[in-house]
Amino acid sequence: MEQISICVRFVHWKDEDNTVEVREEFLGFVEAESTKGVALAEFMTTQAEFVIETHKMCAQGYDGAANMARVHRGVQAIIKQHVPEAVYVHCKVHSLNLAIGHASKEPLVRNMLSTLQTIAFAFGYSAKRLLAFQESLRQDVLVREEMERRAKLRTLCKTRWASRADSLYTFRTAYPVVVQSLETLSNDGDGKARGYLCSIKQFDFIIALCATEHVLSNTVSLSKMLQGKNVDLIEAAKEAS
Repeated sequence: MEQISICVRFVHWKDEDNTVEVREEFLGFVEAESTKGVALAEFMTTQAEFVIETHKMCAQGYDGAANMARVHRGVQAIIKQHVPEAVYVHCKVHSLNLAIGHASKEPLVRNMLSTLQTIAFAFGYSAKRLLAFQESLRQDVLVREEMERRAKLRTLCKTRWASRADSLYTFRTAYPVVVQSLETLSNDGDGKARGYLCSIKQFDFIIALCATEHVLSNTVSLSKMLQGKNVDLIEAAKEAS
């Protein structure tokens, strides 16, 4: 079953204290017959159940997929035929996510992320490796404090690129512990651990890790800001700059 999630953002005037409140509400799901723009736009005919006065719509926002954003047959174009004032805005958090994703295709960054993910999985799904990591972590007080109660490496989120900053921070902070635990495992005959150790000791890996973590950590606040219900275009543009 294909579903559309219907959310509205609106200004609520509170009579009791004459103040304005910006609100966002999730109204529900609407079933769609297909993912084509025409079919998805049919939710316009079902909005009576949500008691929305569609003629008061002033904007619509989605990701940049063709079925949503296409100029002639996209959802936004079809809705504008009914409500010309409903300006389409490509979700800025999604735009940021796409920008980070494209930038991370740079070979050094891509290879570093792939290696980091492989090692995170290797420690996360092996009791022996995880035990070696935690034992090394217990011995390193400084790293343990910087890890802020984290007891293991974090895998990379597949879709939310800004959230990868936390995984990169954890790995960079725990780097001495990762090296020590891999050395211990390698000495115990773990062939894969020896390969991982060689990979993360490479100059290219270390530079890519530090640089990428630094850049992504600065996009986290921007990502959160762009998702705030009170954010406006001018504030967003300033923060992005």
